Formats: sequence, C-alpha cells, structure tokens
Amino acid sequence: GPYYDSFGGYINIAAKELSYKSIIEALEAGNFYSCATINAGTSGCPTIKNLWVEDGAKLHVEVENAANVVVIKDLRHFGLEAFDGKNTLSSCDFNILGCNWFRVVVTGFNGNKACSNAYFTADLKSK
Repeated sequence: GPYYDSFGGYINIAAKELSYKSIIEALEAGNFYSCATINAGTSGCPTIKNLWVEDGAKLHVEVENAANVVVIKDLRHFGLEAFDGKNTLSSCDFNILGCNWFRVVVTGFNGNKACSNAYFTADLKSK
C-alpha cells in the first residue's frame, strides 16, 4: 500500500478561502486544530466545528462524528460529554469559570482524535 510521511497526524485549517495568504493568516491566528489517526486502517477524525466562550464562564463546543468530548483544564477537574447510544453528540457546554487555560479533545467512534489548541481564558472574548 501507499506510504505516508505524516504518521497519521495532520491539521484542519479554518481558512476563509483556499489561497496561500488565507491559509497563512488562519495559521497565524490559531484557527486550526490537530488530528491524530490512532487506529491503523481507519480514516477521518471527528470535526470541531466551532467553539466559543459565553459570559467568561461557559465554553460551548460544536462537533461532528464525536463519541466523546473532553475539556482539559489547568484545574483539577475536567469536563466530559459522551455519546449516550441514542442521540448524536453535536454540541455541549462546559464550565470553565476560574480556569486559566483549557483545550478540547474530541474522540471519534473509530478512536481517532481531534485536539484544539490551548486557549488562555484571559485572551478570549466572550460572545
């Protein structure tokens, strides 16, 4: 079969258009997330469609093809939302009040992962 040099990892970039300038702008702004193919023979990672902070305390995450969503924080407690076997997990909310930073890890049904950048809450603007 074909050989890959990425070892199963790549990034998804939220560029405004498919041009060099737009891609570089998105990378410099941090508008991307990493994907890791954990299980050999599987393809595709879950999608982090959107995430934002409301009122400085609530993180809202929108996803596709997600078995679970974990928010890793600098605090002792982390957040977890998981597929309940009936309803598709498409969005979830997490309390980030008092934390200094967080990142989101989404695991797909095939075990592959999508990982956001780390976000510092002091740098974020609420919607």
